Amino acid sequence: MKLSELQDETAVSFELYIGANKFEFPSVMHFQRKGKAYFEPIRIDGKLLKIQNEKIHANLLQPREGEKPVMWPEVDAREEIYKKAVYYTIDSECKGKSYNRRSAYRQYVGEEVFAKVGTGKPDIQVVLKDISNTGFSFVYREEIKDSERAMVLMTYIYKDENASFDLTLSGKVVRKQQLEDGRILYGCVLVKKNDLISKFVNYKQKEQLNQMSYVMSNEDRK
Repeated sequence: MKLSELQDETAVSFELYIGANKFEFPSVMHFQRKGKAYFEPIRIDGKLLKIQNEKIHANLLQPREGEKPVMWPEVDAREEIYKKAVYYTIDSECKGKSYNRRSAYRQYVGEEVFAKVGTGKPDIQVVLKDISNTGFSFVYREEIKDSERAMVLMTYIYKDENASFDLTLSGKVVRKQQLEDGRILYGCVLVKKNDLISKFVNYKQKEQLNQMSYVMSNEDRK
């Protein structure tokens, strides 16, 4: 599938690899002209993320409801000003293909929280490992009785000097795995959507990128 086949205002996302770090940010393919597709750039605190950087490997993703997503790997996204607005541009002839994506981007947390696992059970202290828009995982010191397909409810509160998030996570256990140290990792799928999760994930990603000054423009030229 070529980029030229996308309709204007198509929702996409950029999957970025910077060293050992992986990030994913939503974007939009606004329009096409003169053989190039024009995308909404990623901005962090008013600064433009420079994708055209030897330290960054970028893939373009297009989710499709009921179908496999499409990926355009290793895209050459360049900054361009058109009618006083800044865009990322990519060659419209760039070819992508559908692929099996295992899961949504997962944001590492690694903090202790209290969780209720199963109906009528007392709260237990677990380590919330990570969060995504579709689920979360946690670690407990031992196997939890009757945990298969059990409902899980927990609240994760994050706060720093710039933002705060109060995330209620309601999910169902769909997998478990014993770790090398004997603890058990439980993977859960969300049963109740929480729009704050995507905002939290984006905030944490931007926070990490802000610490990488070499990928940020000095100013937003929009």
